[in-house]
Amino acid sequence: MKIRMRVMAAVVLVALLSGCSLLEGVKQIDRTLDYTNEAASYVADAAAWAESIPAMAASAATDPAARDALIRELEGIQSRISQFNGLNAPQAAQKIHEQIVGYNETLQQDIGVYLEKLNGDIQNFDQAYLDSGIDRTLEQLARLIGAVRNLGNE
Repeated sequence: MKIRMRVMAAVVLVALLSGCSLLEGVKQIDRTLDYTNEAASYVADAAAWAESIPAMAASAATDPAARDALIRELEGIQSRISQFNGLNAPQAAQKIHEQIVGYNETLQQDIGVYLEKLNGDIQNFDQAYLDSGIDRTLEQLARLIGAVRNLGNE
């Protein structure tokens, strides 16, 4: 009788442990999919910024309201960068997250320098934008969309 109870207890324990690992696996998949969606949205935002910021910079040269809008947009991007960098990436996405964070750190610096120029006495806003490196960093971020989308397939 004792052997039978021990065997049943062992079977129940194994079933529970395998169920827990299955449940943990499902949670990990959910976290990876959530991260993938957030990262894909962020990288799409970066692509949109790469499209809109140059035109805003060109308009800022002649229109003080456009300059103010550009400053607000850049400050909003900085906020979005901080928000994204604060994400807790699942293990499967750690490498791509580190790449994005690296680009984000460069982008934060580039935007900071450009904002200083915008708040100063520059005349050529669009050239200052090109000199800032923001466009190159945004392009590098946008190129990561394929790698981000592949996270959901791994």
